[in-house]
Amino acid sequence: MAPGALRGGCEQRAPGGGARTAALGPWPWPSPGPAPSPGPAPPRSRKMSGALLWPLLPLLLLSARDGVRAAQPQAPGYLIAAPSVFRAGVEEVISVTIFNSPREVMVQAQLVAQGEPVVQSQGAILDKGTIKLKVPTGLRGQALLKVWGRCRQAEEGPVFHNQTSVTVDGWGASVFIQTDKPVYRPQHRVLISIFTVSPDLRPVNEKLEAYILDPRGSRMIEWRHLKPFCCGITNMSFPLSDQPVLGEWFIFVEMQGHAYNKSFEVQKYVLPKFELLIDPPPYIRDLDTCETGTVRARYTFGKPVAGALTINMTVNGVGYYSHEVGRPVLRTTKILGSQDFDICVRDMIPADVPEHFRGRVSIWTMVTSVDGSQQVAFDDSTPVQRQLVDIRYSKDTRKQFKPGLAYVGKVELSYPDGSPAEGVTVQIKAELTPKDNIYTSEVVSQGGLVGFEIPSIPTSAQHVWLETKVIALNGKPVGAQYLPSYLSLGSWYSPSQCYLQLQPPSHPLQVGEEAYFSVKSTCPCNFTLYYEVAARGNIVLSGQQPAHITLQRSKRAAPALEKPIRLTHLSETEPPPAPAAEVDVCVTSLHLAVTPSMVPLGRLLVFYVRENGEGVADSLQFAVETFFENQVSVTYSANETQPGEVVDLRIRAARGSCVCVAAVDKSVYLLRSGFRLTPAQVFQELEDYDVSDSFGVSRDDGPFWWAGLTAQRRRRSSVFPWPWGITKDSGFAFTVRRGNGTGGDDRPSEPEPPAGRWPLHR
Repeated sequence: MAPGALRGGCEQRAPGGGARTAALGPWPWPSPGPAPSPGPAPPRSRKMSGALLWPLLPLLLLSARDGVRAAQPQAPGYLIAAPSVFRAGVEEVISVTIFNSPREVMVQAQLVAQGEPVVQSQGAILDKGTIKLKVPTGLRGQALLKVWGRCRQAEEGPVFHNQTSVTVDGWGASVFIQTDKPVYRPQHRVLISIFTVSPDLRPVNEKLEAYILDPRGSRMIEWRHLKPFCCGITNMSFPLSDQPVLGEWFIFVEMQGHAYNKSFEVQKYVLPKFELLIDPPPYIRDLDTCETGTVRARYTFGKPVAGALTINMTVNGVGYYSHEVGRPVLRTTKILGSQDFDICVRDMIPADVPEHFRGRVSIWTMVTSVDGSQQVAFDDSTPVQRQLVDIRYSKDTRKQFKPGLAYVGKVELSYPDGSPAEGVTVQIKAELTPKDNIYTSEVVSQGGLVGFEIPSIPTSAQHVWLETKVIALNGKPVGAQYLPSYLSLGSWYSPSQCYLQLQPPSHPLQVGEEAYFSVKSTCPCNFTLYYEVAARGNIVLSGQQPAHITLQRSKRAAPALEKPIRLTHLSETEPPPAPAAEVDVCVTSLHLAVTPSMVPLGRLLVFYVRENGEGVADSLQFAVETFFENQVSVTYSANETQPGEVVDLRIRAARGSCVCVAAVDKSVYLLRSGFRLTPAQVFQELEDYDVSDSFGVSRDDGPFWWAGLTAQRRRRSSVFPWPWGITKDSGFAFTVRRGNGTGGDDRPSEPEPPAGRWPLHR
């Protein structure tokens, strides 16, 4: 009987006694030559190959269809993906991919700290799966992550094993502090609520310590061994004396070795009788034209305020070399509910303000009502700048290009207040050197966005400079007023010229929908596509798309552009760069369900492995609209009522929810704005769990993935090593950066901008 093929340490025999090989789906190939002789069978071994994937036998099979080549048999291999930063108290996910193993592999993961195992877990994995490790609370510092793979029938040692160091951060939960009021008077009682949640917004019932500091730094009161009474919620309070120190007080909360704080004020105040608001213009459109602002004064019960209005204005800003302080402008007038006023920046700034000046209008207003009550308001939200439009490359605009695939980018245009800039004409150029222009396009913005596509980049190019510049506003040329913005692009490398390219979604994704990610490939789409989704510093989704599904969803890519590209070569001695060879590109798709764990920012990694063991990968960042799993609504039995009447409050939430209710006089909020906890603050906290600038890689460039036994070659091809400072390959997809700024890449290997051109940093 013929010997069976050893796969993952387990012996497998195909029907008839021959070694079984799996053929990928058909794809047109040139007619192959004669099949080489298989040669002698390889020696039996229960160890998985040290490389990502290596051919076990150089077989070339013919299917029933002439001209179709089947995949070569592959040796067993594995790939392990894990966060580079583990968090105390968090259940970390380790993704395991087993290649070409016919049976389940028992995979065991262990976390070792100071030479002692602190937690371990195991699971049987066939093809792809995950293992979860619950990191103990109180653990901090460096630890060792060890992973073994064993065949259930194997009597010998593990078929593979590997280990790497990880950082264990004590910050494994978020603490939010909320007071019932922003300002207190002497002898008032301060009510404090503390909310503790995990990165997936689940309650955390950990012990807390809290204390209060007065403006002098004296510790006035402290609480030890606090315990949430319900669903991660802790309430506490303390009274103020009749003569407290006036000023800003601080609440400090410590949990898992991390401290959090929030401030409140103690003042001898009188509740304001009316609300005073300044409604300024969003930005100054023209320095030589006056804009209109509005002051509104209304009592808390809605009646307009009548009285005298005083307005004091000036401009404060900075140039490249000096701080600019404008001239003050003082005006007085009458007000009845609201009053418009003119903002003439030219009266407040010097005549020779530089082109790159950026500042803000500072407005102070005071209203004295007819009954003698006074209220003061301040606003400095109106930006002033000579360049009306800001340019930045979007976060999903890549810093690398892949030979054979079109480079697609996006430019965001905004006015000084951040609103989208419409009708702005920009010129986008791509250059190898200042004398070699390979792409030029002029596009008008829609919705503040300009998309562009470079259909081909010379295969010999290692770096490309993108230059974007505003040339017209609403069809009117702006001359040389606007400075250009640059972005440096580096090249990927693959010995087989096989590349993947994920296409970003056209809109922010929503929880509950099925996301469609288009995937372009320069090689046939007959591969099993593996994917990982990371969010909030952890792996939230891991899976694979079978080869027949990838092939079924594939089609031949249409030509990138129908109109010709404007190519410019200014050198008289050197020949123009050779155009990129035309590559047959196929397009397939990956469908994923968007879950709440991906909010607000997720990262998708896709990869497959070729027959010769080369890994092909790409990654992409995507945004998900904010969403709470527990939807809460509040309704009243009446919108208006009289003093002494009863009002019913109805709250809807998930069954078993812990509900906290607070009622505060609305006039208290007029004393200090921005002190209440908002959903935006919560989701910003969740995004901060990703402590890296790279996909899964910490700031100290710690390891994220293992391919076979090549854990130390993250930035090089698993088959053909290449200096990563010059090109990029599939390993870089595991360490791709989060987003782009307006400047060049900050990697040390990047070249300087072309002569006379420098990135615009803001």
